[in-house]
Amino acid sequence: MARLDNRATDRDSTVAAVAAEALSEIRPQGRILVAFDSDGAIAEALRDGGAEVVVWNRLAIGGQVATPWPAEGPFDGAVLRLPRGWAGFEMALHALASRLAPGAPLWIAGGNDEGVTSASKHLDGLAEEPETLIIKRRARLLLTRRTMRRPRERWRTGAGPSP
Repeated sequence: MARLDNRATDRDSTVAAVAAEALSEIRPQGRILVAFDSDGAIAEALRDGGAEVVVWNRLAIGGQVATPWPAEGPFDGAVLRLPRGWAGFEMALHALASRLAPGAPLWIAGGNDEGVTSASKHLDGLAEEPETLIIKRRARLLLTRRTMRRPRERWRTGAGPSP
């Protein structure tokens, strides 16, 4: 069992390192919301580039502080580490979209084996068709932009996704 846990941690670190590398070159500025960055590498790269980073974790894993919904926006951009399961992705996408102005960048980081190449099928009209910025070590960083579509916030009230 520990071996599988280590693989997940290694995978998270690989994806975060690839995303951090690309974001270090892009150097986004302003207030950036970072979701599900388990080892902090993405947030660190953004801070090193001069961004003001606000971290959101939905789950308290490894001693991280967790909240049910991200801090109040607006944010100048957001980075989403692809969560496990498309329902989790949908919830996180709506949460981040509720904190971004239309046109704001949304970066999505994930592994090929985690389904990041299928993320465009699950954007629910909240973001434009993504562009792949980097592919390395079977991980990708996608860039999309927030659309005008209004996000659902039903999860925030505990009602869950709408039918």
